[in-house]
Amino acid sequence: MLQRFYAKNFSSIKDEIDISFVAAKITDETFYNNTFDYKNSKILKVSAFYGMNAAGKSRIVMAFAALKELVIGMPFYNLPYYPFAFDKKSKTEPITLGIEFSIENKDDSPLYRYFV
Repeated sequence: MLQRFYAKNFSSIKDEIDISFVAAKITDETFYNNTFDYKNSKILKVSAFYGMNAAGKSRIVMAFAALKELVIGMPFYNLPYYPFAFDKKSKTEPITLGIEFSIENKDDSPLYRYFV
């Protein structure tokens, strides 16, 4: 289960973003139908990104896709390198993409962190 996603210096994302898929504590009954129980927390089954035009929603999806390409596709050429281009320092710094996830829903199952 995916619990967090991180991105920094990717396309229009300059500063680090940290997207959590752990549900907030809400007492609405629909809350219980839209989450997975994981240890002592609830993980969202569905998440949505919304906002004004040109706010960066598509860039978050592109960051997910770039991380997937790096992990699954293993491209040894044409790496998905799209740094923040609106200042000189960011153009030369590395891009950071990462996730936190678990494989099993057991109390003793580890939480994995994968960063590139």
